Amino acid sequence: MGKQVHDTNHIGQIGISWLRWIIEGKWACGIEVIAAHNDNSIDILILPKRRKNSTYSGPTGDVVFAQVKTGYVRKLPAAGTYKINLGKNHLEEHRQRWLSFPGPTILINVIPPRITGGDPKAYWADLRNPKSFDASGGV
Repeated sequence: MGKQVHDTNHIGQIGISWLRWIIEGKWACGIEVIAAHNDNSIDILILPKRRKNSTYSGPTGDVVFAQVKTGYVRKLPAAGTYKINLGKNHLEEHRQRWLSFPGPTILINVIPPRITGGDPKAYWADLRNPKSFDASGGV
């Protein structure tokens, strides 16, 4: 068995697949994946749906813009302690772009089954809230 190759595009696409399972399968919302060559700091659009007496599921007209990161942790975080470090440069390069989107903008970190020991998990942070960032480049 040779050296394991880490292809960030491949890992990212696996994360998008898990998110599709969570967003469409568990939340019953829509998801639109942005092609990598068009993804100016946003990877997916989440399309919330409204429920009416549990028999109707239609679009709200709202959109949530999301940057997706897959992995970044070696174990599940303890409650209330979650943070990933993207680096100060990354945050400086992307923050103005995130703020320019005309709706809620979030970072979603997908934690794969090899770490969770079961279903993948997704944690999110509000990219419009200055409290979501720390000086070392963490979100």
